[in-house]
Amino acid sequence: MIKKILYSLNPSEYPDIEVEFQEFKTSVDILEQATEGPVIYAKKTVPVKARYAKVGEVVDTRPRVIYEDKMYTFNEVTRTVDSETGKDGSRMVIITNPDGEEYLQPETKTRAKYEVDELSDKPTQIVPKGNVTSFKRIKVNATINLWGEPWFVTAGGYVTTDKNDCYPITNAAFEKTYAPINEQSKNNNK
Repeated sequence: MIKKILYSLNPSEYPDIEVEFQEFKTSVDILEQATEGPVIYAKKTVPVKARYAKVGEVVDTRPRVIYEDKMYTFNEVTRTVDSETGKDGSRMVIITNPDGEEYLQPETKTRAKYEVDELSDKPTQIVPKGNVTSFKRIKVNATINLWGEPWFVTAGGYVTTDKNDCYPITNAAFEKTYAPINEQSKNNNK
C-alpha cells in the first residue's frame, strides 16, 4: 500500500486527508484485480484546449477527484516536458481539460481523437471526434506506474480496457468530459 495525501480544493470547509492506494504493476493487473462491473462504453464530448509542448514547460497533471463527496487533487503531481517529440516521432501536445488538468500526448494521437485544423504554441480549442472508448470502474484506490510516472485513481474512477493504451481517469474528469453510451450505440459508431 502507498499512502498519499489528497489535497482539499476548499480547505476552509474540509481538510486534506491521507488515503491508502493499492499498487498494481501492469495494466493487466489493474484491469483484472482493481475493477468491477460491466465494460462501460463512452465518448469524450467536451471541447479541450491544445498547444504544442516546449521542453522545460511544466504540465499541470493534477487530476481532480471526488472522494467522500468532496473535491480533492493530487497536488504535487506535475510533469516537466523533456522532449518536443514522442516515441512515434510526432510533436508532443499539451491537452487542457475544462477543469484545468493537463496531459501530454503525441500529435498523432491528438489528431486521431480530436477535430484539429491547426496546432501552434498558443492554446486552441479542439472538439472530440466522438470516438468510443471502453472503460471499467475502479473498485479500490489504485496506483500504477504508466509512461514513467505514477498514476493514482480513487475507487469510483475508471480505467480504459485497452491493455496497450490503458490509463486511469478520475471520477470527476469522467463525469465532466465523457458521455456513457449503450452497447447498441457503440456498434452503430464502428
